[in-house]
Amino acid sequence: METPEQNLHPDYSTESHRVSETPVAPAPEKKIEVIAPKKRHVNLGGIFLGIIILFIGFGLLGKNLGIIPDFSVNIFELWPILIIVAGLSLLSGKGRLWILFGTLVMIVCLCIVAVFGFFASNENDVVLTSPFSIERGTSVQNGQLTVHHGMGNLNLIGDPFAFIDGELRSSMSRITSDSRIGANGTQYVEVGMDGENGFVWGNMQNDMDLRVSDTLPMDLVIESGASNMNLDFRTMLIRSLDLKTGASGVNLQFGNFVDGAQLGVEAGASSVEIYFPTDVGVEMRLDAGLTSKNLHNFHEVSDGVYQSDNYDRVNTHVTLDLTLGAADLTIDWLE
Repeated sequence: METPEQNLHPDYSTESHRVSETPVAPAPEKKIEVIAPKKRHVNLGGIFLGIIILFIGFGLLGKNLGIIPDFSVNIFELWPILIIVAGLSLLSGKGRLWILFGTLVMIVCLCIVAVFGFFASNENDVVLTSPFSIERGTSVQNGQLTVHHGMGNLNLIGDPFAFIDGELRSSMSRITSDSRIGANGTQYVEVGMDGENGFVWGNMQNDMDLRVSDTLPMDLVIESGASNMNLDFRTMLIRSLDLKTGASGVNLQFGNFVDGAQLGVEAGASSVEIYFPTDVGVEMRLDAGLTSKNLHNFHEVSDGVYQSDNYDRVNTHVTLDLTLGAADLTIDWLE
């Protein structure tokens, strides 16, 4: 008689417990397909087009910041670039020798764009003098002068005998001027340059001298690129000034103001020196980045707002708005 413990170990030798000995078919062998890396296709046309777009973009950015001269881009004049891009794209897939040749062509084209787009000058850099003179109209009570100046030197001084006249000595540009008289008794004069073509370098020259009436109240608007500006307003009666410039050296000397005159100066990376007469009180609003400030006899009345120490003791007051980039600012007083 079997004990209960014997039933705990079944007999695997019997038919019912025998493991089937039928052979199992092996799993099919998986083939590993090796994919060769694709050859990278160097698209010289795309590279060239990308560089041109970056070139134009950096140029426009530099223009807005005043780092490079004022220029304009006519898209319709750039259509030959499409032919160059197509040719470089065709050469890209023709082997290493053609890629090397296409690279050399691309470098030459970029050099041509750089040289003739930014550094071209007039033939032989001939300096021509262009004088101009604007007569004062009858019954004119005020004057407004707008000056468009690119690179070079800009000099302005008051003159009791002229309304507005001067000259341009340039190998790059020719003077342009326009005048009209408004119904309010103001004579509007605009002076600019035609044919400016690039940086002032080598023997190139671009100097403008202006003589402006000091017998009438004047509103002045001056737009300039990277320039050296010496603006002597000491004998003039200034009603307003709006000055915008790039990376420049600016020297402003003031004399007489209409009470409540509004002055605005906007400059990039510049050295700015401003001199006021001691009988004028100045309130200045300063918006400056990395600017070194040398303010004589001014105190800060609130964040970014300064007043001259004589502000409450004088009868004539002006407001000065300064917007500067990385600049060296000096404000002092004329003796």
